[in-house]
Amino acid sequence: MRIIGRWRLFGVLFLCGILLLQFQNCAQVSNLAAEVPLSSVQPDARISDDWRSDPIVFPSAAVEVAEHLEITHFYGLCLRQAQTTPLRWQLKEEGQIILAGDSSCFHGNFQVDLNDLQNLSCGTTHTLSIEDVTTGATASMTLTRRCPASHIQEENDGCIRERVLQQNGSPSCESVCYDQGIVAKKTPLPLDQCPASGS
Repeated sequence: MRIIGRWRLFGVLFLCGILLLQFQNCAQVSNLAAEVPLSSVQPDARISDDWRSDPIVFPSAAVEVAEHLEITHFYGLCLRQAQTTPLRWQLKEEGQIILAGDSSCFHGNFQVDLNDLQNLSCGTTHTLSIEDVTTGATASMTLTRRCPASHIQEENDGCIRERVLQQNGSPSCESVCYDQGIVAKKTPLPLDQCPASGS
């Protein structure tokens, strides 16, 4: 009787094993991201920035650069569908065009290359605008070149303490943090924390 009971137990376990195998996926796990070509992805389902209201835009409305910076690049966003749309940009000072050039929308991004920044009037607000030649859509931002500092002191956090003479003739003291020649952060300080040269 014990032998018969054992065979019955083995039989039940064998049947359970067969039933469980029916629900097991033995197929090799594949890398779906590698198998799906990018060209098959619908453009309107890629990234939410395609749904923004502005077809072309600069990430920042205002940018300030170091007085010694000669060359820099500004980046912006455009519609991803318009991969090779021609763009035209202009840099104006008091309404007069002083620099101009061409760019293009490529995979949702565009780049503006600016040279000879050292020739810009310091402390003056310039307007950088860009236009989609095909649709006429535009975007703009302001650009200001900082004036030379009469006092420079490096701080512990990598920022620089500067005493600058403003266009109105009054001095100012600021703690300025630069990122590749572009002002990332600035904090006004009491004037006595930026002593004048020779004092």
